[in-house]
Amino acid sequence: EGAEGEAVGVLDASSPLSVLDGQQAYDVDRPSSLPGVITDGQLPEQLQHVQVENQVHYSSSDIETTEVTADVALLEFRYDGLSFDRVVENQTLREELERELRQTIADQMGVPLDEVQLDFSSGSLKVRVKISCRDPDAAKALAARASNINNDLMATVAVATMQIPGIMEATLAGTKDLGLSSLATSVARERKVTESGCAKVAGKAATARLSSRISSDTAVLADLA
Repeated sequence: EGAEGEAVGVLDASSPLSVLDGQQAYDVDRPSSLPGVITDGQLPEQLQHVQVENQVHYSSSDIETTEVTADVALLEFRYDGLSFDRVVENQTLREELERELRQTIADQMGVPLDEVQLDFSSGSLKVRVKISCRDPDAAKALAARASNINNDLMATVAVATMQIPGIMEATLAGTKDLGLSSLATSVARERKVTESGCAKVAGKAATARLSSRISSDTAVLADLA
């Protein structure tokens, strides 16, 4: 990377650890091939600006951060009879429970499935559902609807949960039912920071991170992902 973050780089698939300076290639695994001498932690001038194949451009100035807000309706409930550890340690069971809950809540609330996200936490098994909304009023309306259909919604959730194979194996010792609680609703505005403008290497949606590591006799380009 250039001293002022203006470096451009290219990943040479056939020789991933080569540095291209104009038309000349240097093998960073062979210090003798490097032009000039590296002293005082400085790269030779020829290596201050590098290029990586496929004309994939990357520099720190290309990365922009943006803060966005999202209004969500929150639905929270818990399974007093289920063990958080037993659920999350069984990947198949955890994924099936998450899928069933998201689908059930999306159907009951009349919202698209991709707007429903949920998290599990301990005590015994807590469920926190977030439903994305277009604005604060929509979030409040959705939370109010969930409160109005509380009993029917929780009854449907209980039926869907009991249909999951192996769910009773995740119950706490001495417990014979799910112990499903009532529903608590609220609204929130979430803030998220997103990054954009990162390079894509070889056409893949992967961030390219180019860093230089300097030693007394070699320069290494590393951490190209």
